[in-house]
Amino acid sequence: MRIAGLALAGVLMTAGGCGPSADAHERQGDRAYSESRFADAVAAYRLAVRSGGRPDLWAKLGSAGLRVPDYAVAAEAYRELAASDALRVLEATQGLDLAAEGAERADDFATLRIVLLSLLSIAPEWANGTYALKVVRHVETTPEERLALLPLAVAAAPDRRIADSLLGAYADVLQHTESCRKGIRVYRSVLRRTESSRLAEELVGGRAACALELGWERLGEEPWAAEGWFLEAVEAAPETDVGRMALVGLGQARSVQGDLIGAALAYQAAATSTTDPDSITILAMEKLNEIAAAQSPGDVMEPTP
Repeated sequence: MRIAGLALAGVLMTAGGCGPSADAHERQGDRAYSESRFADAVAAYRLAVRSGGRPDLWAKLGSAGLRVPDYAVAAEAYRELAASDALRVLEATQGLDLAAEGAERADDFATLRIVLLSLLSIAPEWANGTYALKVVRHVETTPEERLALLPLAVAAAPDRRIADSLLGAYADVLQHTESCRKGIRVYRSVLRRTESSRLAEELVGGRAACALELGWERLGEEPWAAEGWFLEAVEAAPETDVGRMALVGLGQARSVQGDLIGAALAYQAAATSTTDPDSITILAMEKLNEIAAAQSPGDVMEPTP
């Protein structure tokens, strides 16, 4: 049995290089383990590692954790084993894999999250998409964790609807953790392929927000590129504040390029797109007035070819 093999490897190791207290706790743990009192063994090994976490102590703690079973303890122990001895990473990985199997069987998704994240940190090729799918569907995770788990979950999605939903969540995470440049590519992909109008409605706002952000980023150096981003934001969410703000950005991008008529049209659209004047309306009107003030009575605004 795989657990027995890991247990034997840990228990038969001799103690050494630690103080009397750690040595005594280790002997207590060995005795409890041999008598199948695995919870007592975990308690003793925990005390032993506090006085000096040698690799063999972490291995013993991991084996006892699997036997209790306490898969969170096993995950911690095998993660520390891998960190403390590069030659025992495979042993630690196998222990984590057993812990993940056990947590999944027990429907203990909170612990499965801990184990899976430990696997991802030391041997990502062992991470299981089915585990990731269950974690993201049942457990609250941080944005950084979702960044790692969602691609695995997408690969294990049972149908297109769930895969699209997970991809949309991945786009949202990319937008808020890494960059809109990455996120918008995923938004576009999901919006092209999804058959769910509800999901599409949820994602267009994210796509528009990313396009607006990218437009502002490029406005100073590449106004022609910024114009394209602002147009995408307007197209994605024309009736929203994001879309209206993109119209203001579009006006600025065109103005920088010398297209004052095009700029005025964009500002006018932003100013008249709501019946209740707000800060965007005021900003758009200010920009229109700046264009008017810049023109002498005989000037005619013409777009730059």
